[in-house]
Amino acid sequence: MKIETLGELVREYRERNEVTMGQLQEKLGINKGVISKIEKGDTKRPEFKTIFTLADELNIPHDKIIDRYVNVESRPPILHELLIKITSETDFDAQLVRKLALKYIESDKHETEDALESLYQYAAKTEDVEIRLILYVTIAEYARLRGIPPYIAKGLLQAYLIKRANLKTKAKTFDEAKEILYYIDFLSDREKAVYYFRMALQAFGIKRYEDCIEFCAKGLELKISNTELKARAHGAMINAYYEMRKYDEVEHELNTFIHYEYTFVNEFVTYTIAIVKVAKKEYTIAIPMLEKCLNKISKPQQLYVVIELLKIYDDLNNDNEMQKLFLNEEFLTFLNLPESNSQYLSVGKYFEIKGNFQIRQGLIDDGMISYMQSLKAFTEINAFEEFIYISNNIFQHFNESGINAKYTGQLNEMYINIINKTNGKGRRI
Repeated sequence: MKIETLGELVREYRERNEVTMGQLQEKLGINKGVISKIEKGDTKRPEFKTIFTLADELNIPHDKIIDRYVNVESRPPILHELLIKITSETDFDAQLVRKLALKYIESDKHETEDALESLYQYAAKTEDVEIRLILYVTIAEYARLRGIPPYIAKGLLQAYLIKRANLKTKAKTFDEAKEILYYIDFLSDREKAVYYFRMALQAFGIKRYEDCIEFCAKGLELKISNTELKARAHGAMINAYYEMRKYDEVEHELNTFIHYEYTFVNEFVTYTIAIVKVAKKEYTIAIPMLEKCLNKISKPQQLYVVIELLKIYDDLNNDNEMQKLFLNEEFLTFLNLPESNSQYLSVGKYFEIKGNFQIRQGLIDDGMISYMQSLKAFTEINAFEEFIYISNNIFQHFNESGINAKYTGQLNEMYINIINKTNGKGRRI
């Protein structure tokens, strides 16, 4: 029999536990007449204390109680209490959270926009990230359905800020978040700035350099005070110009960037000037600048400097200097614990260069270990092009040396893994 009502649920669990109403009355102090009315459906909305006391005694999961209760409840304060109750559970039901949120918004006992604002404020105070995401998505979807643009914008923005933390869905999240542009005028300048600058940073991480520049430029146009987020997005914009080989624009933006009052600014400017010199192959100027950076720069930035030095020494065929840098690898603190797209990319690039160097030195097994570490980093952020580039290099080398069979299994497994993550169809290589 399908259990539809709260009363049916209580009766089912009471009989399953072989407990009488009288025994419950004696143990819990709840009058058996009250229990009887609940089971018969005469009391459709029993007091929380009563129903949850019965639930705990009869081992009825709270989500089952709340699911039935919400079907007969429309009072906003009670629905809000139920929402607090379910979101405080260790194992909450995501569908039930959404159901409660919708019932709360749809209640005819308060104005829709008041309900949306109240739910929005509650979501902001909720510690669990998954619950916050459910609530923000629900707000945006309902607001879209009812044509309430401010809450479409607010819900989508907050949902994006949560989803962007997932490095493995970064491109999809970025593309979906462009919808916010249609509702951008319904956000405050502070919210607009957060959106533009976060999108700029993410665009750089997925190599959408023109998007990075465009989003950052929109943020810089706003009349807001400087923040660290603004400075970092501006830095990403400068890096995007660099990747596009627009070195005049890089130098122009650095003149403004230097005025941010954050600890990382000076080292960023010094480093960026140095890598522009590297790109122009002005190595006699670039090398001492990079070496100075390496001694003074903060630890999270050291790997970027090392990679630039390695690129120079590789171009100059200076194996001795490359070896020195590889021997000091232990000071590169985040080789095994990257935290962002750019760090994963740098880790992958570092081990690619190291693998090339080791293969060139005849250290085949060591080189393959480095290549595998490089591929692992690229797989973590679905850097498909970088993965394929290194894989092709590996197989070209092995086809020439005749030892390709040793690592084929590992490479094939990693290849299928990254194909699946990028929503493609895996094929053997």
